[in-house]
Amino acid sequence: MLTLSGRDVELTLLPETGGSIASFRWQGIDIFRKGAGDQDPLSLASFPLVPFCNRIDQGRFLAGSQRVTLAPVKPEAEPVHALHGLGWMDAWEIAEDDRNAAIIRHQHDGSQWPWAYEAQQHFVLTSDGFLQRLSLINQGNLPMPAGLGFHPYFPREGAVLDAPVRAIWHNGEDRLPSEIKALDRQPDWFAGWSFDNCFVSDDPEIAVTWPTHRLTMRPDPALRFTHVYVPAEEPFFCVEPVSHMPDAVNRKEPPAETGLRWLKPGKCWSVECRFAVEVPG
Repeated sequence: MLTLSGRDVELTLLPETGGSIASFRWQGIDIFRKGAGDQDPLSLASFPLVPFCNRIDQGRFLAGSQRVTLAPVKPEAEPVHALHGLGWMDAWEIAEDDRNAAIIRHQHDGSQWPWAYEAQQHFVLTSDGFLQRLSLINQGNLPMPAGLGFHPYFPREGAVLDAPVRAIWHNGEDRLPSEIKALDRQPDWFAGWSFDNCFVSDDPEIAVTWPTHRLTMRPDPALRFTHVYVPAEEPFFCVEPVSHMPDAVNRKEPPAETGLRWLKPGKCWSVECRFAVEVPG
């Protein structure tokens, strides 16, 4: 466990548990969902998405002439599709740390994902929250499909979500995107039904307001998709800034629509998200 602390902000990290965040507190208030344990990233406050985001259909896709097959990394959570990349299920090591900042690192040898890579997370506390930067270096010999994102959980009680989305990808029975529909207003996020959908936005800034405080998320412009997960009758929800839609590697739409990116050998790509808390005016 690694804890960064400032005057109003405390961030607790669990590098060995998927490079996850165990808690994010501001003035003693849990801004992210308080982690329920330290063994499963799905029970914690947030985890990174690398080297891809969300689901890949049955873990299969073509990379040029290479046929890639990925085993489910957590079958009890997702038995059919590959889910959330690899970083969230692997141990990260501490590369640098002090009171207000830390860098943690995850190395993959190319055994599960057929490209060797290195990922880093850089956390920096600010006066009202923190900055999280996620980077990916392709250490393989061929271009690699690459996706990055963040998967924070939030307490649902009393929350109001403001996510300026302009389109929704509806899912088919396989829980993968089937068709896109334009939106003239935001959905009623907490009306009682479930969401597990990818949304498109021209303005990725997202706000979550509770009676006593407001969190503003300012994702990198490269994170132009927002995946919203609102399970029915659960005390939490997720708002995930991500670089591509689910199953982007298998989509027929152009990369400008799917967010699919190919990272050349030796190249590094980084994204970031700022989390800032204030008292509502």
